[in-house]
Amino acid sequence: GWVIIFVGIILEFVSDIQLLVFKKKKENKGKLCMTGLWRWSRHPNFFFEAVVWWGFYITACSIKWGYITIWAPVVITLTLRYVSGVPLIEEKYKDREDFEQYKKQTNCFIPWFPKSASQVTQRIIVENPEKERRRNLS
Repeated sequence: GWVIIFVGIILEFVSDIQLLVFKKKKENKGKLCMTGLWRWSRHPNFFFEAVVWWGFYITACSIKWGYITIWAPVVITLTLRYVSGVPLIEEKYKDREDFEQYKKQTNCFIPWFPKSASQVTQRIIVENPEKERRRNLS
């Protein structure tokens, strides 16, 4: 639990710093940050905030009745994802063309590989089905 808390705090901090540094550069004025952790998630700061709370829950499970604290990370995660954090930012940028492209390529909340990379992989499999079939047989 403590490791998860630590990793969550560090990565939330890193995502906030990456956004701050990006916004401070004059050449980025009016642009969306799509680098660093922001390449893997449109809201890494909110995701890692939720991770911290899940770490607290896991830590609490080590004591008697600690499992009843499950409500805290559930409420925080759902609030960040569906009520306050993500929806407010998504609404702010919804009419921007660059944001629409960013949405198509980047996972909303949970950091994951950019969709364009997975689409390239999928296209390779479709273009080379025999090679893929042989690979799966080995």
